Amino acid sequence: MKHARTAAATLALAAAAAAADVQSQTLSFDFSDFSNLQIGTLDAFDDQGGDRVLTGVSFSIDAAASWSVTALNYTPTPFSAGDWFAEGIANVNVLYGGFGPGAVERITGAVSFNGFTGDLGPGSGDPIFGQPGDPAATATYDGFIANFFELDASEFGAFTGDPVDVLLPVFTDSLVDGPNGPPATSSSRPPP
Repeated sequence: MKHARTAAATLALAAAAAAADVQSQTLSFDFSDFSNLQIGTLDAFDDQGGDRVLTGVSFSIDAAASWSVTALNYTPTPFSAGDWFAEGIANVNVLYGGFGPGAVERITGAVSFNGFTGDLGPGSGDPIFGQPGDPAATATYDGFIANFFELDASEFGAFTGDPVDVLLPVFTDSLVDGPNGPPATSSSRPPP
């Protein structure tokens, strides 16, 4: 699956000390430009030498996204558009602090695809060693990703100390079926 378009994520870090002091940062990014899932880095919370204490973390995301879904046939049997269909969802998460202990992850939204079908030419072999059929079926679906959440105090550690890496993992879930059962093998491509 491919994704494109732009999004903006805003992180607000609230501190107790100087009258509701807030450290706010915004990341703007283009889904089609990022690699290794990283969309940017945020400054860590500045405790000003111990004079400020982190009391709240909130996050909001506002995005438009476009997913291209491609189905490939690796069997010697061709399938017409009336023989199969697929539906599914691409879940978009935000991950602060990289993978591992102390990281914070939240689901930010999803783009769904329904009634996806098309002609699939015969292929050979399997998804690892074979050649997919030609033509492959491809369709594009648009959606919006928007969410707001506040974190628990137990999750504040990801925002103190070092700069905070912000990653955007995408997970897909799909169902392929048809009047005569699903094609023997079909798949959607992961993001580049």
